[in-house]
Amino acid sequence: MARFHFLDETGLRLDYCRRYGRAVGGQRVGEAVPLTRGRSLTLIGALSVNGLGAVQLLHGALNQRSFAFYVTHCLAPTLRAGDVLVLDNLAVHKLDGVVEWLAERGVEGLFLPP
Repeated sequence: MARFHFLDETGLRLDYCRRYGRAVGGQRVGEAVPLTRGRSLTLIGALSVNGLGAVQLLHGALNQRSFAFYVTHCLAPTLRAGDVLVLDNLAVHKLDGVVEWLAERGVEGLFLPP
């Protein structure tokens, strides 16, 4: 079980705020709401029984270029031959050659069923 690593990512927006609020009867909620849309961030990492590892914070959404960089420079050094990397079916994860590149290093890439 210690050889399994589960990769996942999440998107963050620092400008998010609640669109609705509660106030005392007959009064309005008077909080500020940003009028401009801020930048998005992506947090990506791999979870194993040893904890969270190979964490990277990216500016913007995850794309194939940033995913390839993450796998080759951040994640790969933490994996050993015989490890299994479990990924979901995000289109970015199915980048051509990634599973083969991992297999050359002795790491099995396994996609979750849809």
